[in-house]
Amino acid sequence: ATIEERKSEAIDTVASIKEIQADFEKMHADSLAMIELAEEANDPVTADIFTGYAASYHKTLWMIKAYLG
Repeated sequence: ATIEERKSEAIDTVASIKEIQADFEKMHADSLAMIELAEEANDPVTADIFTGYAASYHKTLWMIKAYLG
């Protein structure tokens, strides 16, 4: 897996949100890569599924960035 688990220790709110942001950025990038691979394989169903995932991750990233200012 490319998303690593963090150690069980206390961190502040902003640090926590930034870690979540990094995870969502990775998932968004992976979704975009999967869309490209699916299109190259002429698999529109998989491309559509990952388009939905990418849109959801993009929306969440927008909200995270708005929260962080």
